[in-house]
Amino acid sequence: MPTQEYGEQRGPDDTVAAAWALTGSGVFGPRKGRWPATSSFAPPPGWWHLLRPRDPVGSARLRTADIVTAEVLLAAVGPDTRSAVREPTAARSWARGFHDTTERVWSELGGVVRRTLPEVTDDRLVDGIAGVLRSAVECQELRAGMRGA
Repeated sequence: MPTQEYGEQRGPDDTVAAAWALTGSGVFGPRKGRWPATSSFAPPPGWWHLLRPRDPVGSARLRTADIVTAEVLLAAVGPDTRSAVREPTAARSWARGFHDTTERVWSELGGVVRRTLPEVTDDRLVDGIAGVLRSAVECQELRAGMRGA
């Protein structure tokens, strides 16, 4: 009989304040989607106000992020990654090719985040920012494609 795993929010005295079921399994490891809410590491959004930052310095840096920060992040994404984001089906020689391309894209995006925002040190926070960056690159590429059509 399978056992259900739970995420927990603990209080300062280490008592469990809230718990939620961890569901699903990711094809590419713990990353299940681009957004924190799709991760088994994150509690449901209604509980987010109870969380403490896992990376206080990185979180403080993110609170100061502005349009210039976003532009620097976007400009740092290389053409190969832009191409893989723009045409993901071109990378599908079947599952292995798609998996390799996905891993390469996430690796490069994570590297961009780490170089641009060195204050962000927690791997899960880097993954979350990389997911947002991937979506921004995708939007830029779709916009460029519409202009060229």
